[in-house]
Amino acid sequence: MYLRVAPGFGEPAQASRTAVDNAIDAAKRQMKIESDLQEKKAAMAGQGNSGIEARQHIRNYWLWSDEANFLENLKAVLENQSGVPLNYTSYPVTKSDAQGKSGRTTPWRFTPQRQAFLQSEADGSFCLGSARGMAFRTLFGLTRPSNREILKDLNDKILAAKGKGQTQEEARLLISRIVTHLDDPGSLSQYNQDLADRYGIKNVKVISADRAAAEKALKAGAPVMADLEGGWHWVLVRQSPRGVLWASDPLFSGSIRQIKWGELGTRFEIIVDSTTGAPITTLNSGQFQR
Repeated sequence: MYLRVAPGFGEPAQASRTAVDNAIDAAKRQMKIESDLQEKKAAMAGQGNSGIEARQHIRNYWLWSDEANFLENLKAVLENQSGVPLNYTSYPVTKSDAQGKSGRTTPWRFTPQRQAFLQSEADGSFCLGSARGMAFRTLFGLTRPSNREILKDLNDKILAAKGKGQTQEEARLLISRIVTHLDDPGSLSQYNQDLADRYGIKNVKVISADRAAAEKALKAGAPVMADLEGGWHWVLVRQSPRGVLWASDPLFSGSIRQIKWGELGTRFEIIVDSTTGAPITTLNSGQFQR
């Protein structure tokens, strides 16, 4: 959610070997071991429990295969939060209502009087937007736009509208850009309004969640956005088929690391079915694509 410069910031992801690369290699080694053992037991058909043991090695092989595929996907969706900056900081938008009141549930709206924003907003480098983008690409595929691609598209349209003097259209697009990285209820509601067109999906929304709901979602196979740093930094967390928690951190280049349940923090977001509120996983995401 916040801008922070760190070693590796903005560098190409996966520039060198990481913990996830080592885990992929280990999973593939285990696949080879289980395959060899299955063949050995199959050759001993009819001797003791060789048939049962051969089937168990087949199951183990596919479990390690699922683990390797999961880890490869973690690498594929990882995205640095390096932003796509706008070249100005005075925007015709406000988070105050017509009476000048503002709160967490107040939506953003157009105002004819331009407001001064921080340079960090113009820089467009925010962890929550990147974590959300990784989650949507996890669920709906790599053909969906990355967060940087979304920001670039919005920036091009914002500058075009501003250049034509279309201030209300400029404001609409700026709001779409701003709420991509904010988690207050008013901003999140507006962010959800953009999801269908942004990702080509239907009946999907992002919700704030408590620790219990986040843990349940992770165990069901859903990606979860989690604030691991006590209020300033969001990452994407997923549980592997073998029950290992992995955090994909958009701040550092190539940063995918194992974490423990105790590191999850207190703030979470989950992508859910808009009708039922159930977390969406890679197994059921197809029904939400348009």
